[in-house]
Amino acid sequence: MNQVKDQNNNGDIMPLESSVLTVPLRRTMARRNILITGGLGGIGRRVYELYSNVLPDAHFIVADLEGERAEAFRDKNPAAQFLSVDFLDATSIDHFINQVSTGEPLTDLIAVHGGVGNTEWETKQRSDSLTAEQMVYLNLTSVVLLLGGLLDRRLLVGTADNHGTATCISSCNRFGGFRSEPYSAAKSGLLGAVREFAATRGAKSAVRVNMVTPGTVIDTWARGPREKMQQIASGMPIGRYAHANDIATTILMLTEQMIAVTGQEIVVDGGQLLVRVTPRKVAEVAAMMKE
Repeated sequence: MNQVKDQNNNGDIMPLESSVLTVPLRRTMARRNILITGGLGGIGRRVYELYSNVLPDAHFIVADLEGERAEAFRDKNPAAQFLSVDFLDATSIDHFINQVSTGEPLTDLIAVHGGVGNTEWETKQRSDSLTAEQMVYLNLTSVVLLLGGLLDRRLLVGTADNHGTATCISSCNRFGGFRSEPYSAAKSGLLGAVREFAATRGAKSAVRVNMVTPGTVIDTWARGPREKMQQIASGMPIGRYAHANDIATTILMLTEQMIAVTGQEIVVDGGQLLVRVTPRKVAEVAAMMKE
Protein backbone atom coordinates (compact mmCIF):
# COMPACT_ATOMS: atom_id res chain seq x y z
CA MET A 1 0.00 0.00 0.00
CA ASN A 2 1.29 3.44 -0.95
CA GLN A 3 1.39 6.12 1.71
CA VAL A 4 1.51 9.88 1.57
CA LYS A 5 2.63 12.01 4.51
CA ASP A 6 -0.26 14.00 5.96
CA GLN A 7 1.04 17.52 6.44
CA ASN A 8 -1.32 18.64 9.19
CA ASN A 9 0.02 19.61 12.58
CA ASN A 10 -0.19 16.06 13.89
CA GLY A 11 2.19 14.51 11.35
CA ASP A 12 -0.14 11.55 10.84
CA ILE A 13 0.27 9.27 7.85
CA MET A 14 -2.98 8.53 6.04
CA PRO A 15 -2.83 5.61 3.59
CA LEU A 16 -3.72 5.92 -0.06
CA GLU A 17 -5.44 2.85 -1.43
CA SER A 18 -3.12 1.17 -3.91
CA SER A 19 -6.05 0.58 -6.28
CA VAL A 20 -6.34 4.35 -6.77
CA LEU A 21 -2.84 4.47 -8.16
CA THR A 22 -3.43 1.68 -10.68
CA VAL A 23 -6.77 2.79 -12.11
CA PRO A 24 -6.41 3.25 -15.90
CA LEU A 25 -6.97 6.83 -16.97
CA ARG A 26 -9.76 7.39 -19.48
CA ARG A 27 -8.46 10.76 -20.62
CA THR A 28 -5.63 10.60 -23.14
CA MET A 29 -4.33 14.15 -23.23
CA ALA A 30 -0.65 14.28 -24.09
CA ARG A 31 -0.02 17.18 -21.73
CA ARG A 32 -1.89 18.01 -18.53
CA ASN A 33 -1.80 21.47 -17.01
CA ILE A 34 -3.57 21.35 -13.64
CA LEU A 35 -4.46 24.31 -11.41
CA ILE A 36 -5.27 23.63 -7.74
CA THR A 37 -6.57 26.64 -5.82
CA GLY A 38 -6.38 26.47 -2.05
CA GLY A 39 -3.66 23.90 -2.60
CA LEU A 40 -1.97 24.53 0.75
CA GLY A 41 -4.96 23.56 2.87
CA GLY A 42 -5.64 20.06 4.18
CA ILE A 43 -7.77 18.90 1.24
CA GLY A 44 -5.77 20.89 -1.31
CA ARG A 45 -2.47 19.37 -0.22
CA ARG A 46 -3.90 15.89 -0.46
CA VAL A 47 -5.30 16.59 -3.93
CA TYR A 48 -1.87 17.77 -5.08
CA GLU A 49 -0.13 14.74 -3.55
CA LEU A 50 -2.54 12.29 -5.14
CA TYR A 51 -2.58 13.88 -8.60
CA SER A 52 1.19 14.31 -8.73
CA ASN A 53 1.50 10.63 -7.84
CA VAL A 54 -0.97 9.47 -10.49
CA LEU A 55 0.07 12.03 -13.15
CA PRO A 56 3.81 12.52 -12.57
CA ASP A 57 4.34 14.15 -15.97
CA ALA A 58 1.66 16.80 -15.48
CA HIS A 59 2.45 20.45 -14.84
CA PHE A 60 0.90 21.73 -11.61
CA ILE A 61 0.04 25.25 -10.56
CA VAL A 62 -0.83 25.61 -6.88
CA ALA A 63 -2.50 28.85 -5.83
CA ASP A 64 -2.90 30.13 -2.29
CA LEU A 65 -1.82 32.92 0.04
CA GLU A 66 1.82 33.70 0.65
CA GLY A 67 3.31 32.74 4.00
CA GLU A 68 5.17 29.97 5.78
CA ARG A 69 3.04 27.25 4.17
CA ALA A 70 3.87 28.61 0.72
CA GLU A 71 7.59 28.66 1.49
CA ALA A 72 7.47 25.09 2.76
CA PHE A 73 5.58 23.98 -0.35
CA ARG A 74 8.11 25.57 -2.69
CA ASP A 75 10.97 23.89 -0.87
CA LYS A 76 9.35 20.47 -0.94
CA ASN A 77 7.87 20.64 -4.47
CA PRO A 78 10.30 22.52 -6.73
CA ALA A 79 8.72 21.10 -9.90
CA ALA A 80 5.34 22.67 -9.13
CA GLN A 81 4.57 26.31 -9.85
CA PHE A 82 3.23 28.32 -6.93
CA LEU A 83 1.23 31.51 -7.54
CA SER A 84 0.06 33.83 -4.81
CA VAL A 85 -3.57 34.97 -4.84
CA ASP A 86 -6.00 36.47 -2.34
CA PHE A 87 -9.44 35.17 -3.25
CA LEU A 88 -11.07 37.92 -1.17
CA ASP A 89 -9.72 40.55 -3.56
CA ALA A 90 -11.10 40.95 -7.10
CA THR A 91 -7.94 42.75 -8.24
CA SER A 92 -5.81 39.86 -6.98
CA ILE A 93 -8.02 37.39 -8.86
CA ASP A 94 -7.69 39.41 -12.08
CA HIS A 95 -3.92 39.55 -11.66
CA PHE A 96 -3.84 35.83 -11.02
CA ILE A 97 -5.80 35.09 -14.21
CA ASN A 98 -3.34 37.27 -16.14
CA GLN A 99 -0.45 35.25 -14.68
CA VAL A 100 -2.10 32.00 -15.74
CA SER A 101 -2.57 33.41 -19.26
CA THR A 102 1.20 33.55 -19.79
CA GLY A 103 1.47 29.75 -19.80
CA GLU A 104 -0.17 26.90 -21.66
CA PRO A 105 -3.97 26.62 -21.40
CA LEU A 106 -5.22 24.65 -18.42
CA THR A 107 -6.72 21.21 -18.83
CA ASP A 108 -8.05 21.04 -15.27
CA LEU A 109 -9.14 23.39 -12.51
CA ILE A 110 -9.59 21.96 -9.02
CA ALA A 111 -10.95 24.81 -6.90
CA VAL A 112 -10.74 23.75 -3.27
CA HIS A 113 -10.15 27.18 -1.73
CA GLY A 114 -12.70 28.53 0.72
CA GLY A 115 -13.83 27.93 4.27
CA VAL A 116 -15.01 30.01 7.18
CA GLY A 117 -11.69 31.63 8.08
CA ASN A 118 -9.71 30.98 11.26
CA THR A 119 -6.33 31.70 12.79
CA GLU A 120 -4.80 28.53 11.34
CA TRP A 121 -5.65 29.66 7.80
CA GLU A 122 -3.23 32.37 6.67
CA THR A 123 -5.59 35.35 6.66
CA LYS A 124 -3.06 38.19 6.50
CA GLN A 125 -3.84 39.25 10.07
CA ARG A 126 -7.58 39.32 9.50
CA SER A 127 -9.90 38.61 12.40
CA ASP A 128 -10.51 35.05 13.55
CA SER A 129 -13.63 34.75 11.41
CA LEU A 130 -14.74 36.27 8.14
CA THR A 131 -17.60 38.72 7.87
CA ALA A 132 -20.77 37.50 6.15
CA GLU A 133 -19.82 39.40 2.99
CA GLN A 134 -16.30 37.97 2.96
CA MET A 135 -17.58 34.46 3.51
CA VAL A 136 -19.92 34.68 0.52
CA TYR A 137 -17.23 36.30 -1.61
CA LEU A 138 -14.60 33.68 -0.78
CA ASN A 139 -16.83 30.64 -1.19
CA LEU A 140 -18.99 31.72 -4.13
CA THR A 141 -18.09 34.98 -5.84
CA SER A 142 -14.38 34.23 -6.17
CA VAL A 143 -15.09 30.85 -7.77
CA VAL A 144 -17.50 32.39 -10.26
CA LEU A 145 -15.00 35.11 -11.17
CA LEU A 146 -12.13 32.66 -11.49
CA LEU A 147 -13.90 29.99 -13.52
CA GLY A 148 -15.73 32.53 -15.65
CA GLY A 149 -12.50 34.39 -16.39
CA LEU A 150 -10.63 31.22 -17.32
CA LEU A 151 -13.40 30.02 -19.63
CA ASP A 152 -14.05 33.40 -21.26
CA ARG A 153 -10.37 33.83 -22.09
CA ARG A 154 -9.99 30.25 -23.30
CA LEU A 155 -7.47 29.55 -20.55
CA LEU A 156 -9.29 26.36 -19.55
CA VAL A 157 -10.23 24.24 -22.54
CA GLY A 158 -10.68 20.70 -23.76
CA THR A 159 -11.64 18.90 -26.94
CA ALA A 160 -14.61 16.82 -28.01
CA ASP A 161 -12.62 13.65 -27.34
CA ASN A 162 -10.82 14.88 -24.20
CA HIS A 163 -12.85 17.33 -22.17
CA GLY A 164 -11.20 19.62 -19.70
CA THR A 165 -12.54 19.65 -16.14
CA ALA A 166 -13.44 22.15 -13.46
CA THR A 167 -14.19 20.68 -10.04
CA CYS A 168 -15.39 22.91 -7.22
CA ILE A 169 -15.58 22.14 -3.52
CA SER A 170 -18.76 22.66 -1.52
CA SER A 171 -19.78 21.58 1.98
CA CYS A 172 -22.56 19.63 3.64
CA ASN A 173 -23.21 22.85 5.56
CA ARG A 174 -25.18 23.94 2.52
CA PHE A 175 -27.99 21.58 3.52
CA GLY A 176 -28.64 23.62 6.67
CA GLY A 177 -28.68 22.88 10.37
CA PHE A 178 -25.08 23.94 11.01
CA ARG A 179 -25.66 27.54 12.18
CA SER A 180 -23.61 29.19 9.47
CA GLU A 181 -26.06 31.02 7.20
CA PRO A 182 -23.62 32.97 4.95
CA TYR A 183 -21.40 29.90 4.43
CA SER A 184 -24.40 27.65 3.75
CA ALA A 185 -25.86 30.20 1.33
CA ALA A 186 -22.58 30.54 -0.55
CA LYS A 187 -22.10 26.79 -0.95
CA SER A 188 -25.73 26.36 -2.05
CA GLY A 189 -25.28 29.10 -4.62
CA LEU A 190 -22.17 27.39 -5.89
CA LEU A 191 -24.23 24.43 -7.06
CA GLY A 192 -26.34 26.73 -9.24
CA ALA A 193 -23.19 28.30 -10.66
CA VAL A 194 -21.70 24.87 -11.40
CA ARG A 195 -24.80 23.80 -13.30
CA GLU A 196 -24.93 27.04 -15.30
CA PHE A 197 -21.24 26.80 -16.21
CA ALA A 198 -21.64 23.14 -17.20
CA ALA A 199 -24.54 23.94 -19.52
CA THR A 200 -23.17 27.12 -21.07
CA ARG A 201 -19.58 28.37 -21.05
CA GLY A 202 -18.19 25.03 -19.95
CA ALA A 203 -19.94 23.24 -22.78
CA LYS A 204 -18.62 25.76 -25.32
CA SER A 205 -15.05 25.19 -24.11
CA ALA A 206 -15.44 21.38 -23.87
CA VAL A 207 -15.01 21.55 -20.09
CA ARG A 208 -16.98 19.39 -17.66
CA VAL A 209 -17.95 21.29 -14.50
CA ASN A 210 -18.85 19.45 -11.29
CA MET A 211 -18.92 19.87 -7.53
CA VAL A 212 -17.74 17.65 -4.67
CA THR A 213 -19.45 18.20 -1.33
CA PRO A 214 -17.55 16.95 1.73
CA GLY A 215 -18.99 16.48 5.16
CA THR A 216 -16.68 16.96 8.12
CA VAL A 217 -13.16 16.11 6.96
CA ILE A 218 -11.88 14.86 10.26
CA ASP A 219 -8.16 14.47 9.59
CA THR A 220 -7.82 18.18 8.82
CA TRP A 221 -8.76 18.92 12.45
CA ALA A 222 -6.27 19.16 15.31
CA ARG A 223 -5.92 15.97 17.34
CA GLY A 224 -7.84 17.10 20.44
CA PRO A 225 -11.08 18.22 18.73
CA ARG A 226 -10.76 15.32 16.29
CA GLU A 227 -10.87 12.76 19.10
CA LYS A 228 -13.91 14.44 20.63
CA MET A 229 -15.72 14.46 17.28
CA GLN A 230 -15.27 10.70 17.02
CA GLN A 231 -17.91 10.35 19.72
CA ILE A 232 -20.47 11.58 17.19
CA ALA A 233 -18.89 9.78 14.22
CA SER A 234 -19.39 6.38 15.85
CA GLY A 235 -23.12 6.72 15.21
CA MET A 236 -22.74 7.41 11.49
CA PRO A 237 -23.43 4.75 8.82
CA ILE A 238 -19.76 3.92 8.16
CA GLY A 239 -18.63 4.71 11.69
CA ARG A 240 -16.34 7.60 10.77
CA TYR A 241 -16.19 10.97 9.10
CA ALA A 242 -14.61 11.48 5.69
CA HIS A 243 -10.83 11.90 5.38
CA ALA A 244 -8.94 14.19 3.04
CA ASN A 245 -7.98 11.07 1.06
CA ASP A 246 -11.65 10.35 0.45
CA ILE A 247 -12.23 13.80 -1.00
CA ALA A 248 -9.10 13.75 -3.16
CA THR A 249 -9.87 10.27 -4.48
CA THR A 250 -13.42 11.30 -5.38
CA ILE A 251 -12.12 14.30 -7.31
CA LEU A 252 -9.62 12.06 -9.11
CA MET A 253 -12.33 9.59 -10.13
CA LEU A 254 -14.57 12.45 -11.24
CA THR A 255 -11.94 13.94 -13.53
CA GLU A 256 -10.27 10.76 -14.78
CA GLN A 257 -12.97 8.09 -14.85
CA MET A 258 -16.44 9.67 -14.82
CA ILE A 259 -16.04 11.33 -18.20
CA ALA A 260 -19.78 11.50 -18.97
CA VAL A 261 -20.60 13.43 -15.78
CA THR A 262 -21.08 17.21 -15.80
CA GLY A 263 -23.16 19.69 -13.84
CA GLN A 264 -23.44 17.30 -10.89
CA GLU A 265 -22.79 17.23 -7.15
CA ILE A 266 -21.18 14.27 -5.39
CA VAL A 267 -21.53 14.14 -1.61
CA VAL A 268 -18.67 12.52 0.34
CA ASP A 269 -19.66 12.53 4.01
CA GLY A 270 -19.58 9.00 5.42
CA GLY A 271 -23.38 9.14 5.67
CA GLN A 272 -23.31 12.28 7.81
CA LEU A 273 -26.38 13.73 6.11
CA LEU A 274 -28.33 10.50 6.52
CA VAL A 275 -28.28 10.90 10.30
CA ARG A 276 -28.66 14.69 10.03
CA VAL A 277 -26.06 16.39 12.16
CA THR A 278 -28.54 18.81 13.71
CA PRO A 279 -28.02 22.05 15.65
CA ARG A 280 -28.44 20.01 18.82
CA LYS A 281 -25.44 17.90 17.85
CA VAL A 282 -23.49 21.00 16.88
CA ALA A 283 -24.22 22.36 20.35
CA GLU A 284 -22.93 19.11 21.83
CA VAL A 285 -19.69 19.51 19.87
CA ALA A 286 -19.35 23.13 21.00
CA ALA A 287 -19.75 22.03 24.60
CA MET A 288 -17.09 19.36 24.14
CA MET A 289 -14.67 21.90 22.70
CA LYS A 290 -14.95 23.98 25.87
CA GLU A 291 -14.01 21.09 28.14
